[in-house]
Amino acid sequence: MKRFPPVKFGRGPMQVLLGALAFSTTGSVQALCMPGADAFSLGFVRAGGAGLALLLLCALSGRLGEFRPLKSWFSWQDLGALAGLVFFQLFFFASLGHAGVTVGTVVTIGTTPVAVGILGWVLLKERPLRTWYPATGIALLGVGILGFSKSGGMGSSMGVGVALAVTAGCSYALFVVLGKGLVQKRPTDVLMTGFFLVTGAIIILMGLSVSDEVSLAWIFTPRGLIGAVFIALFSTAIAYVLTLNGLRTTPVALAATLALGEPLGAAILGIFLLGEPVSVMSLTGIFLLFVSMALLGRQ
Repeated sequence: MKRFPPVKFGRGPMQVLLGALAFSTTGSVQALCMPGADAFSLGFVRAGGAGLALLLLCALSGRLGEFRPLKSWFSWQDLGALAGLVFFQLFFFASLGHAGVTVGTVVTIGTTPVAVGILGWVLLKERPLRTWYPATGIALLGVGILGFSKSGGMGSSMGVGVALAVTAGCSYALFVVLGKGLVQKRPTDVLMTGFFLVTGAIIILMGLSVSDEVSLAWIFTPRGLIGAVFIALFSTAIAYVLTLNGLRTTPVALAATLALGEPLGAAILGIFLLGEPVSVMSLTGIFLLFVSMALLGRQ
């Protein structure tokens, strides 16, 4: 069983945390710039736009040859990670329709570190450090309190949405665990270019096949275009590249708990940028997330 030595809060963990904070901007930008966007078109723009941006970067740096041979992309790790990324998008968006944005997001994010810890132990033989257990427990409690403070509680009709959110969290955990091995074999920007382009294509095809309300009209407004560019470049491309680069030297269980910086950043942006009301419960949730990050920083 692989057991990591104490990890300094250096470049790897810091990249994972910065990636989580970059992810956290998605909700605020969506609320400000594209409030009417449907889930499928938003997912397509996020993944497809990020893939095109990274493809352009690879072309300008003369690295298109690194995508060959194409058969190297069909290993079980590649296909498993791609499936995790695609299913995460689909199940996450579906959960929001049943459970609402807050509950769906909180359950998905809360499931991920636990699932990553288990999968990392089973697939990578990485046993979490002792600090991971209390830090993750405190973080999950903070996420739960933060979500409850904004949702007003969970009704009995949310069972399907919660189940979909748990599945989304497990799917993202599969992507993270398998992605750790893939970034050792292929540059991160090359890896995510391929994954984003395929994911965007699958999402839009799925949307067109199951819904008559998929529309990209919102992207042709000034505000929608600015939001689409920001989400594709910063909230998606840069966020994923930072996260996967950080995974090179960071145990996956630790990385998954650091990723809980996303709801922390989203809550702070919601308060200061969107003017969301502040309650004692929301401040308690934010405080517990800070405590969790501090515990992990002491490793």
